[in-house]
Amino acid sequence: MRLKITFKTVPGFKIPYNNNHTIASLLYRVLEDRYFAADLHDSTRFKYFTFSQVQIPVMKIMHDGLITRDGRFHLQVSSADENFIKNLWHGLFDTSTVDFQGALLEVESVEMLRTPRFRERMRFKTLSPVYLRTERDGRIWDLNGVDDEFMDRLVGNLLKKYNLFHGGEKIDGNLSGKVVPGSVKQKRIVIDKGGVEIFHRANQLRLDLCGSSDVLGFAWDVGLGEKCSMGFGMVDVV
Repeated sequence: MRLKITFKTVPGFKIPYNNNHTIASLLYRVLEDRYFAADLHDSTRFKYFTFSQVQIPVMKIMHDGLITRDGRFHLQVSSADENFIKNLWHGLFDTSTVDFQGALLEVESVEMLRTPRFRERMRFKTLSPVYLRTERDGRIWDLNGVDDEFMDRLVGNLLKKYNLFHGGEKIDGNLSGKVVPGSVKQKRIVIDKGGVEIFHRANQLRLDLCGSSDVLGFAWDVGLGEKCSMGFGMVDVV
């Protein structure tokens, strides 16, 4: 399930490039059920939601952020958890404005997007970059989309989330994938964690996934890779 949220503010409003933490915090604050929001925020389990990078129809690129010339920008939020989407939907309709780094944004519209029809082979593109890590020689390394290990990690992570969401079933869905050659563009994203800036090298890309249509639909709902609930790994079909 996926929502498209349109925000409106003053023309010329600047959105910083590293806004993942700001948007994640905004979503938790908007959720209608505060107990649900607190439990979700504090959970160490997979959270089964993701969100896109900001989408600005009329923009100007600056060295320190993106300018929305007409004051509007969009955000897509997706989840396999129907309760999460319902809470977010009602929370957005119950509030007229939201706080974005001290600026008040008007919630102009909220739209439920159509779920694609999934086949057993689909091409996806990232709406927010995919983040994956590996351990080498006792150190943690961010994976590049062209690394040999990248797709194995991506498939394993997706199947783990899918099986846990469905009660621990051991389904492999005959899942396999391949990154589209020449599509990878690495992007460095900074996330504030307790006042400390954490750098993540993630990957904008296109990829082909083959397997169960249910698993591919789940990927569309929850995202690919790690830290999806912090705005990594949202994909759409091509």
